[in-house]
Amino acid sequence: MTKIKDTIVAAANAGTSKTGNGDKSDNGDNKPPEIVWGEPEPLITTTKPLPYPFESLPLIIRNAVADVSAATQAPEAMIASCALAAASLACQGLYNVRRAANLTGPINTLFLSIADSGERKSTVDAFFMRGIREYEATAKREAKPALDDFRADEKVWAAQIRGIEAEIQRLAKKGSPSPDLSQRLKELESQRPEPPKVPRLIYSDATPEALAAGLAKYPSAGVFSSEAGAFFGSYGMGKDSSMRSVSMYNSLWDGSAITFDRRTCESISLANVRLTISLLVQESTFRNYIDQHGNGDFLRGSGFLARFLTCWPESTQGRRLFRDTPETLTGLETFKSRILELLKQTTVNNDGLELSMLNLSLAAFHEWRAFYDDVEKGLVADGEFSGVRDVAAKCADNAARLAAIFHLFEGGGGDISIESMRGACDVAVWHLSESRRFFGAIALPPKIADAAKLEAWLIERCRENDGQPVSTRDVLQYGCFQKDNQRREAAFGVLEEYNRVKRMKVGKQKLVAINPEILNPEVVK
Repeated sequence: MTKIKDTIVAAANAGTSKTGNGDKSDNGDNKPPEIVWGEPEPLITTTKPLPYPFESLPLIIRNAVADVSAATQAPEAMIASCALAAASLACQGLYNVRRAANLTGPINTLFLSIADSGERKSTVDAFFMRGIREYEATAKREAKPALDDFRADEKVWAAQIRGIEAEIQRLAKKGSPSPDLSQRLKELESQRPEPPKVPRLIYSDATPEALAAGLAKYPSAGVFSSEAGAFFGSYGMGKDSSMRSVSMYNSLWDGSAITFDRRTCESISLANVRLTISLLVQESTFRNYIDQHGNGDFLRGSGFLARFLTCWPESTQGRRLFRDTPETLTGLETFKSRILELLKQTTVNNDGLELSMLNLSLAAFHEWRAFYDDVEKGLVADGEFSGVRDVAAKCADNAARLAAIFHLFEGGGGDISIESMRGACDVAVWHLSESRRFFGAIALPPKIADAAKLEAWLIERCRENDGQPVSTRDVLQYGCFQKDNQRREAAFGVLEEYNRVKRMKVGKQKLVAINPEILNPEVVK
């Protein structure tokens, strides 16, 4: 660690005199005088995250989160979001929830965790997905005989179809009618063998078309990506196709029936299907994606991001000192067992999921209504949630979904209790505060936004290069604003003014050094 710090500081020890294009002189002897970095000024003023409402989680989920926290030392909010996403997938195929007399809807939820590389996102996700993967593998193995029978029946059926079609064609050439054969063909078309419903629950980088096709075969699934740059960088989320994809994802969250039209084969109609989404994405990747889509105007305007329970936790890197992992993770094992129990209760027919209705107890309804009203009051001009009205508008709905999941996961019978609703409201409003923090931070003046984008690229490049300064040539060839020198220079000017980077010349090489406090604050302190 000290070596990395010394390398960065030594490389940043450039002279203070300026040459062309803002590069620093090397004083002519390749030994520039030492420069002491000043305290960097923040580009973005952000508020500290509120403490995660850990005690509001159901006991089974809380104990599992505690186990994974002890094993990974990852951010607690990210761990909890992964746990809740797995719980959502296990519960979504069982019930809808009635919030009020004429307000009913699904209970599947969407999660977005924004965290840097090295936060152990994949490891955390894997812990909570064990029960789901085990269920999926067991179901696939047990369905093999039925799949074999289906394939054989389908071949027999196809052969019968071909035989009747050939006979009809033969008679047609002779000018002979074949009403009996035509009737038999119609009967056979209606008797096409149905494939068994084999659960495929987990998708990571499937296209919207592939996801729709999968949901047509088994109507409950989840998109889980611990490196969601692939999700946001996919063709389906590109500028030309994102509107169609986002419309599909929004409809699946709403529980609406949808038809997915395809050019090369017959369209897919989906009804009574449910989808959970859990995306873990690096901040720089997500910022770049939002910037490419008009600073998120489309994603926000479409309501796509508003449906997510977002978290933007502070990094734990630099504080994760070694400690022995507990030999037994009892809480996690109990969580896994409950996941398996819930998945086994899912019932599927040819029309999709067989869903029952969960109601709120009277006390839970009053709690939910008070929560709804409190959030609504924060939407007035200059109100607490006026900057995230789109997210806040979905908050009470998300609270009801979480309350249903809490109730089911704890094995509660009857109506949803006030305790489950209170815990769900605590978690939902915490995520609302995180959305306010993150989306408030990215609503920046253009110059500051450009500087933040350039800095994010420089940091990523520097870390890829073991902490070495970045070559100016690399910035020009691969960095931001390659075709806009004026915009790039303005961004560099802001970063230099805020004491976050220095451009310098060492020998004949032009470099960009990053303030060590920015590059790795926990290491240099």
